[in-house]
Amino acid sequence: MEDNTRPQEEISSHIQGGEKQFMPQLSINSVIFGFTGERLVVLATQPPMAEIWVIPGEFVYQTESIDEAAHRSLRQQLGIDEIFLRQFRTFGEADRSFAGQMVDYFEKAGVDKSKYGWLTKRFVTIGYYACADFRKIEPQPSSLFEDIRWIDIDEIDLLAMDHANIVREARAVLTRDLLDLPVIASLLPDTFTIPELQKLHEAILGRAIDRGNFRQKVLRTNILEKVGERNTANTRRPPGLYRFNRNRYRELLEEEVKIGF
Repeated sequence: MEDNTRPQEEISSHIQGGEKQFMPQLSINSVIFGFTGERLVVLATQPPMAEIWVIPGEFVYQTESIDEAAHRSLRQQLGIDEIFLRQFRTFGEADRSFAGQMVDYFEKAGVDKSKYGWLTKRFVTIGYYACADFRKIEPQPSSLFEDIRWIDIDEIDLLAMDHANIVREARAVLTRDLLDLPVIASLLPDTFTIPELQKLHEAILGRAIDRGNFRQKVLRTNILEKVGERNTANTRRPPGLYRFNRNRYRELLEEEVKIGF
């Protein structure tokens, strides 16, 4: 018989006394985007003893800022550190409460109601998004999550509570930021081709971009440095390999230069 004592104890320990140590009825949720080379993906987590999937989230200690809470949650829960997070929206609808789902989950987990009652109230959550290199992020399950995996952007409706809507809102903001600022360096490997960069833009925007127009506009920004050519036996003219010029990249971020396609 499977022993559920340990995850039950971990859950109880994390939430016990939460109404005193955390800011009341406030949480943060982070949408972590990755790019497989073809598709946009999102990091999802599965709580212990549950069949649901959610995006990473946490509560805010009385002694920390919301930005500190967002970074702490990714560091402690997923082992992700030194990642650029951007706050994009507050979700505070008057009826934003998931009491039914909370009661169902904690009862199945065997957690006493005296410990989780504060979680059945209305919660305001602050949304963050981040772009991460799909190849470098290898999240490991922690005591607070049974499983972690990347899901395709078209599969987000499987997420519980209102997390699918939070991801949709994050993608909409990412799309606007993509058109206004060069915010996607973290989604790519250190070197890449311009067609690969274009595929990333198309995956985020959800539409095709004219190849010639894209290449011209990107090169005009001077954010790319050519470092060589990709060796391939399938073409007479190997594609050029590029990397981001980090200094120029930071300048454009500070200048809020628009790069529309």
